[in-house]
Amino acid sequence: METSSNGSTPEPPDTSNPRPIVVKTKQKYVHFDLKGMPLKADAYGTIFSYLKGLGVNGVLLEYEDMFPFHGRLSVIANKEAYSEANIKTILKAAQDYELKVIPLVQTFGHMEYVLKLKEFTDLKEHDNFLQCICPSNRNSIELVQDMINQVMKLHPGIEHFHIGSDEVYYLGFCRHCRERMQRFKLKREELFLSHVTQVAGFVKNRHKVQPLMWDDEFRKMDEKVIMKYEIGTLVEIVVWNYTPNIIEQIPRKIWEKYGKVFKAVWIGSAFKGADKPNSIMANEMHYLSNHISWMDAISEFRYDVKCKGIFLTGWQRYDHFSVLCEIFPVAMPSLVTCMLYLNSVGQQPLPEKILGRAHDSIKLYQNSETFTFPGSEIYDSVLALSKLQKSMIEFKETPIYQGWMHDINLQNQFCSPSHVEQILAHVMKFKGELDTLKPKLLLALRSMFPEWSVQEFMRTNLLPIATQISSLEISLNQIKKKRTFPVRPITFSDEAGQNTDPLLH
Repeated sequence: METSSNGSTPEPPDTSNPRPIVVKTKQKYVHFDLKGMPLKADAYGTIFSYLKGLGVNGVLLEYEDMFPFHGRLSVIANKEAYSEANIKTILKAAQDYELKVIPLVQTFGHMEYVLKLKEFTDLKEHDNFLQCICPSNRNSIELVQDMINQVMKLHPGIEHFHIGSDEVYYLGFCRHCRERMQRFKLKREELFLSHVTQVAGFVKNRHKVQPLMWDDEFRKMDEKVIMKYEIGTLVEIVVWNYTPNIIEQIPRKIWEKYGKVFKAVWIGSAFKGADKPNSIMANEMHYLSNHISWMDAISEFRYDVKCKGIFLTGWQRYDHFSVLCEIFPVAMPSLVTCMLYLNSVGQQPLPEKILGRAHDSIKLYQNSETFTFPGSEIYDSVLALSKLQKSMIEFKETPIYQGWMHDINLQNQFCSPSHVEQILAHVMKFKGELDTLKPKLLLALRSMFPEWSVQEFMRTNLLPIATQISSLEISLNQIKKKRTFPVRPITFSDEAGQNTDPLLH
């Protein structure tokens, strides 16, 4: 709660005459979600230099399975995880550009990357799901503390450590938790509070570092229950929301509760990875709207809580098992846009002007007339791929495609030759564009990402359209050779070439 110099709570200002937003976020951290398309270690220097120029103060590194866990935890690490030398390279780059580093280790929910393994399957809260670790199994806290210790060891001198703990679903399902709840008359939220209090206390008391955690599990909790566990004396929460209507999503009563319970809060916005789980390009206006809404919210609630800063999150997967969404380089224009807005709070420029200034800034930053920033070649190639994907979708909506390119036409090679010629011309145009794009995209991606990540991106985003084009080309060329066609009724066949009659099944 913000107080005046004499310790009393200040009176809210007179709002009869509207005035510009005056609340600014002092600390701005950019989130790197390394469970999807992690950068090569030597690529961080260029990006960190650029972030520093934007006014970024630090980075939140969510390693997940990219951290070089060792000992009994070595099975958790990605086979291509960063080495200790890689971590030191990344931290040195951050130090060079005066960016503070905050590691993030999930310690409760989103533990799929650990609980998917046979070595830790007994720590699942729900036997059918991998999301939540059991808070009533003493081996769970030992695992979490071991993970924290290993990450802390490679991050000496840090001021904050993020323990995650968002979206803790399925809590209270396992036998241990049910027995514990019944024996001690505990509610679900008390299981949650007991675990996060223990984890946060370990970070703060053992390592002398301030723990952070996501806030969503606190939103529906009773204030008295939260205070009973004294979690507010241990953690600073990060209040996250990625929509354009923060005040509606997180109303005043929640902020008032947070102001009473926690000494300080941070906010969590998004500059990418919060639109659709398979987005390939970042919607700049969508993410700018989120930041505009956040600045309205912290101005509205500035007398309820003390806000220390903002984390601009950039998810690259929605969870451990999901496909890739917007990768970091393609979201750089979105990040620049959001940072320009945050840096100009108080002036209240129109969003359209912010977008224009962002584009100008990206060009001028490198003193170039082209759209240049770290990873701009990746941006250009992915944008071209996105346009090609949209062109294919639009083409499939045309009357000629819908009327003459149904599976029934292709499988039975039964189509008007004149239409085949027209459709094949479009397909070959798409193929030519793809053949030109593919080597450029590969070269650009390989400049910043390891090969295994490049291959995942290509198989997720380029291979499907390449397969469609190739299949259409083959089928159309086969039909093109035909000079005669059978009379109806046609003997239909499935893809395997076997005659089928649905009336017989």
